[in-house]
Amino acid sequence: MPSIIKASGQREQFKQSKLRKSLHRSGATSVQAEEIVTVISQGLREGENTSDIYNRAFHLLRKNRNEIPAARYSLKQAIRELGPTGFPFEKFVGKIFEASGYDVKVGQIMKGTCVSHEMDVVAVKGKEIVLVEAKFRNRSGDDIGVRVPLYMRSRFEDILNNVPKEKRRGYRCMIVTNTRFSVDACKYADCVGNIKLIGWRFPKDNGLEHMIESLGLHPITVLNILSREEKLKFFEKGLVVCQDIDKAPHKLDSLGLSKNKINTVIEQAKELCRLKV
Repeated sequence: MPSIIKASGQREQFKQSKLRKSLHRSGATSVQAEEIVTVISQGLREGENTSDIYNRAFHLLRKNRNEIPAARYSLKQAIRELGPTGFPFEKFVGKIFEASGYDVKVGQIMKGTCVSHEMDVVAVKGKEIVLVEAKFRNRSGDDIGVRVPLYMRSRFEDILNNVPKEKRRGYRCMIVTNTRFSVDACKYADCVGNIKLIGWRFPKDNGLEHMIESLGLHPITVLNILSREEKLKFFEKGLVVCQDIDKAPHKLDSLGLSKNKINTVIEQAKELCRLKV
């Protein structure tokens, strides 16, 4: 098999099994996945980018009118569309914690011993208090360097020092990103021990994509029927995940969409809400 170039610039041998697995994970049937793997493999060129392979597979899914598998297959790109400011990503991370049983506040000011700090997400469940830094990247290949956990730890410790000693045990520190962490960032987090890192496919089998799929918490940006401008209007209405549409479909009436499009969006959102891995 030819070698391909990953978003990081590294080369690796193309593996049919890897593409097949991602297609199965999206909900494509075995027959559909095998057809797409065959077409991609036959047209593969030496040194092709993984993004080009993804685009071809995505269009083949949509060509066969497999809108729901296509939506789930496009999850990584859909998360990148939670920008450009990054605030929708913060709200999305908050939704993940809410779905996990936490009380959540986004953009919360926390007092430290020295200064006050704005935390992207503060999630509370019982005596557990999780302070979250949500780091959004909209470019493939950008990783999170060691400066981010260094800075986050200093803020966390300043806040913790302002908390009565008997209550400190419940505090947690976490960085959530839609991309990868650098080797040094991971080493530092392992070394200090009080920072949890959640990234794309990190930790293995328990990364951001796993949390999304296990909770069935898909962002509205996976809905390929919507244009970029329409997705931004959804954000303005507070519609960030498909569950938001399922719970409050009446909010779509003021977005300037046709009745047919509204019905399709609601139908696709309901179906995605039911899908969990």
